[in-house]
Amino acid sequence: MVIAVVVWEPAYAMKPVVLDDDATVHTLGLYADVLEDPKGTVTLESILRGDHDARFVPSASDAPNYGFTTSVYWARFQIRNVRDVPMERFLEIAYPILNHAELHVPEPGGGYTVRIGGNSYPFGKRDLQYRNLVFKIDIRPGDQVLYLRIKTQSSMCFPLILQSPTSFSETVLNEYIVFGLYYGILLVMIIYNLFVFLSVRDVNYVYYIVYILGYLLAVLSHNGLAFQYLWPDSLFWARICVPFFILFVTMLAIPQFSRSFLKMSTYAPWIDRVLIGQIAIGVGMMVATFFVRYSIIMPLTSVLAVISITISFIGGIVCLVRGYRAARFYVIAWTVLTIGMALWFCQAVGILPYNFITKYSNQVGSAAEVVLLALALADRINILKKEKEEVQDELIGMQKSYSQSLEKTVQERTSELELKTRELESERNRLKRRNEMMEREVNLARRIQEQLIPSHNPTGYIASLYRPMEQVGGDFFDFIMFDDSDRIGIFLSDVSGHGVPAAFITSMVKTIILEAGPRNENPAALLSYINAILFRQTGGNFITAYYGIYDRGDRTILYANAGHFPPFIIAGGAISTLMGRSSVPLATLHNKYLEDAGKSYVNNVVQLPDAGKVLLYTDGFTEAQPVEAPGRFFEYNGMAEALTTHAHLPSREFLEQVFNRLIEYRGEETFDDDVCLICLDVS
Repeated sequence: MVIAVVVWEPAYAMKPVVLDDDATVHTLGLYADVLEDPKGTVTLESILRGDHDARFVPSASDAPNYGFTTSVYWARFQIRNVRDVPMERFLEIAYPILNHAELHVPEPGGGYTVRIGGNSYPFGKRDLQYRNLVFKIDIRPGDQVLYLRIKTQSSMCFPLILQSPTSFSETVLNEYIVFGLYYGILLVMIIYNLFVFLSVRDVNYVYYIVYILGYLLAVLSHNGLAFQYLWPDSLFWARICVPFFILFVTMLAIPQFSRSFLKMSTYAPWIDRVLIGQIAIGVGMMVATFFVRYSIIMPLTSVLAVISITISFIGGIVCLVRGYRAARFYVIAWTVLTIGMALWFCQAVGILPYNFITKYSNQVGSAAEVVLLALALADRINILKKEKEEVQDELIGMQKSYSQSLEKTVQERTSELELKTRELESERNRLKRRNEMMEREVNLARRIQEQLIPSHNPTGYIASLYRPMEQVGGDFFDFIMFDDSDRIGIFLSDVSGHGVPAAFITSMVKTIILEAGPRNENPAALLSYINAILFRQTGGNFITAYYGIYDRGDRTILYANAGHFPPFIIAGGAISTLMGRSSVPLATLHNKYLEDAGKSYVNNVVQLPDAGKVLLYTDGFTEAQPVEAPGRFFEYNGMAEALTTHAHLPSREFLEQVFNRLIEYRGEETFDDDVCLICLDVS
């Protein structure tokens, strides 16, 4: 915050600034005494009483600069009008990003008129619509003492210039001509490189344009023109835009342009990784500008800017040393910019004095740098073009050599290809005949299997659903009817493997069941009988099987299990399994070995709950997986909900709804295994 105060107090013995007809511009720095107020408690009234005279120290600079500080600063200087009439003068504080200025003008009869300004106030309220803060004052004949109180989060720099309106107009005109040339160079480079990008489609031009545009906004913000023309009423943004755009340019635009233009990942990969980290830090710092005090963020921004440019400069040197010729102009451009930035930074933190060189070193260096970078981009295009021409010449030479050898090779290979073509045609016809034969065999197997599997449900309280993975499958089920109508046998098996071999084994199982006779009324005996016949007859395949005899009269089921999944019992909104003693799959071990090991097939009897369901299934149902997310079995991801949700439906509708949920979970209507379901309504 900057506060300027003008006080009529002739008692101070200071060297006065003499106003006459000769000099129209006065730099007031060396005429000023300065007081530092760390706590910000000093008031104008206490100064006028003489309470702080001993604390005022003569300024040793034309433009007092104390760097970043939280202290309040006062300055006093004496103006002497040797003429007999008042003289109109403009008091300019030539540092546009100061926050607040307060001018106390002594009245002829005593007292003071107070005027305030700075970027803490809308731009339109200024005495003069100018980028720097300018107070329009009338200097009466005689001596007057002016007091300047300064409080700001930016660098504590307050160059004071007193000049006539005519001189001020000439200064502004000359200054705007310089600014026009500078910004004209930047805008021309933006437009020129935009057209070049539209022509060559090289992304480096986009990064370069973004860099120039960001730099343009940063400079406009720093010299006050952005506040004057772009956001005159956005006070918060006016205070933080300088570090924001500096971070954008130095921590984002420059690193990304450097990475892409210099091919850092190829020529300097470790620097490339550093620049990526720098970009991440830059994004965080840009966000921080909205929340952290300017006096904290701006010094850190200045340090980071110097570090960023230094790293990019080192990267350019490394790439040049490692043979990347396009880095030549880049290194020269960054050398010029580094010098300009270093001078500006030293001025900003108070190391160097505020003067024309340090004030505009940043702009001069950046203008030269953008021109040199444009030359670097053009040089890069020329280098790439030359390399492309060299590669094309080499390819043409290689093509001629290859064409000569290829022509000879083609002649030699043509006869071989003709012979191979005839052989391949013969082999293709043979495979075609074989495929046709296999297709006929598969169709035959499918028709046989369709005849083996029941074509309809035996009763209204039992329903079945079978979907083979291929045209034929290894799942098999059958219903065995008894003389008494209350009993029915339910057989379900799953042969390891798929296709025709599995279907052939199911036909063997069907044949054995048909001729098993009395064993059909004893589940354990039937499984032992099937095992005895199939042992060593299945070519290494095994069969899991489940056979149960349901007695509807007393709701019991007598069953034996040969390594198959136990059925689900769905009743009362809950799901349980029909557990019982089980043995090994069929066709794996001889019955005699099973007896000796105590693993023979045995019968189990279970009383089933009333108004429930028994669901027999093969592993193709429980182990179905989504096409887009393999590894997630249906048994643990929605099966229970599907079974309980539709448990109130009759068995046939129940199976249809559950199977639809399975297809929805799977994501398509094909499966990785055969799916077989049998539902028994218990009542």
